[in-house]
Amino acid sequence: MSREKKRELALFQANDMDAAARHFEKMETKGWRLEGIDSWGYHYRRVQPGQARYTAACFPDASVYDPAPTEGQETYIDYCRAAGWELAGAFGPMQYFRAVRPDPVPIETDEAVKLTAIRRTMRKTLIPSCGAGLLIAILYLVPQVSSFRIDPLGYFGWDMHLSLLLLMAGLTLYSVGLLADHGIWVLRSKRSVEGGGACVKPHTRLRRAAAAGLLVLTTACLALMCRDVMVRRIGSAMAVYLVFYGLVILSAGWVLKWIKGRSASRGAVRVKYFAFAIGCGVLTMFVVVVAVLVFSGGGQREPAEVYVKEYPGGETIQWNIYRDSLPVTLEDLGYPVTEEDHCTYEADIRRSFLASHEKYRQRAMASGSDLPELEYTVTRISWDWLREICWERFLEKNLDPELWPLRELAPAPWGALEAYRQDDLPRYYLLYPDRVVTLNLWSEASQQEIEAVLRPLLS
Repeated sequence: MSREKKRELALFQANDMDAAARHFEKMETKGWRLEGIDSWGYHYRRVQPGQARYTAACFPDASVYDPAPTEGQETYIDYCRAAGWELAGAFGPMQYFRAVRPDPVPIETDEAVKLTAIRRTMRKTLIPSCGAGLLIAILYLVPQVSSFRIDPLGYFGWDMHLSLLLLMAGLTLYSVGLLADHGIWVLRSKRSVEGGGACVKPHTRLRRAAAAGLLVLTTACLALMCRDVMVRRIGSAMAVYLVFYGLVILSAGWVLKWIKGRSASRGAVRVKYFAFAIGCGVLTMFVVVVAVLVFSGGGQREPAEVYVKEYPGGETIQWNIYRDSLPVTLEDLGYPVTEEDHCTYEADIRRSFLASHEKYRQRAMASGSDLPELEYTVTRISWDWLREICWERFLEKNLDPELWPLRELAPAPWGALEAYRQDDLPRYYLLYPDRVVTLNLWSEASQQEIEAVLRPLLS
């Protein structure tokens, strides 16, 4: 049994409307007739395949928030009907008409008026949407720069960071590209019209290809994000969030239609719809927090043991004990570690397609333990220039002459390109041709112990 109705995403801009009209004519030959347009795209119903003429026009005074056609819009539709055209579908300023007689009178005959109408329509459609895309990218970039400055070595080990950076870069290029393409089209069309010609043809196929490319990039970034260790840790909560967010997006068009049916003016529709959007944003954040706490335990992994530590005065505190595998442990260095020390062995490993960041720590949680704390990291970054940037930012972050003086060491004994030590902590920072190693040791650590810790990290 064949379908009687069909939907199609809208990928045409206001100055692509002639191309859209040709598209609707092709759909008619396939047996699909345009019967409406909404925020999601075009609605078709099945008819007998045949020939039909379509034309398009911009009515800039119309808005997607109009609860009904305005008086001016109704007058324009009546004028088009008298010229042999019926309204096939409209959404905001963009109007599509289908011929109801063999020789309809052309609607748009003055190219200067057509250019002005398209420009006014694009100011209400393309420019705000591209501006919103750029704003989203900027608002995301600001905290990401802060995150990089705080953790320059670990930042690129997150697939989530890289996938969102790629997505925001794609969104920025797409938005800037559309704006630039529109600006060039306006200049060329204006020159053509002033010379007595018609508006130039826009780059419809290129725009549609760019939109498809952004969709593919979004899908790839979501797949990449799912590889991230933190996303996997809160996978159930992420699934709840995506389902809820998808329902919000799918319901947006229906809600707008519902509001328009119960409002008397454009302003009332706009206020109510914006209130709905803000409410959905707040509710989505609430759902995320609740989902993480309920379904994913706050994003925390399950410990091997919970140790209750008692302090003088009767105060107690719980510590999570982990038993992760470490490249080198205090036991490997000859320290006697017993169950009474309640040692936690923690490995925080992040790997992306660009870098890996491994942080290891062994620490005795028991109050009376004399064991030192062992902590070290290994960072591998594929691109040499990016590794240098991260290294320089890392040194800058840790360089505080008053609190923690940073002393440069001779790199040759370490087999490194550069070597530094913060004497008061003490910490060692070592740059190698393919990795960065940091050691956070105890003040009494001998050279033999340092070499024993470093050896497996360089193998």
